[in-house]
Amino acid sequence: MALKTNEQFLTIPFLDADVPKVWRVDVARLTNVAFEVQPLDKTFVIVMRASGVDEQVAVYSDKNKAIESLSKLITVLDQGSGAPDVATGGFWRWCKKLLKFLIGTFVILFLLLLLKSIFFAPRAPITGMADAPAVKIGVPQSAEDLFGQ
Repeated sequence: MALKTNEQFLTIPFLDADVPKVWRVDVARLTNVAFEVQPLDKTFVIVMRASGVDEQVAVYSDKNKAIESLSKLITVLDQGSGAPDVATGGFWRWCKKLLKFLIGTFVILFLLLLLKSIFFAPRAPITGMADAPAVKIGVPQSAEDLFGQ
């Protein structure tokens, strides 16, 4: 069972039903709905109840297959809603995405700080030049005074 959606319609195939079909519903109608399995003669029907109106989604001769399809339908709808749900594993998927984002952020910050420390680190003065006396322009000095030998 796979969820196909665009901005207006939700399409879900029920290929294991007694009469295989593809169910399509307007997304705007899914704001306040309930799904349930109801017995009807010798069959079991997945029904969508919205605003007191029942709509048959799929018909099964076996109650267990109907309940299994209802469970898959609810799982597909929960995954499509984007809301984390513990029962479907959506919560853990959301945690994994958050953890990847945080690790990526920390790696980028670490690299930026490393680059900053490399390029903007204070430079040590060249040894020997700091001890040399200042050269005065226009005043004669001996080589021993200037180079310290």
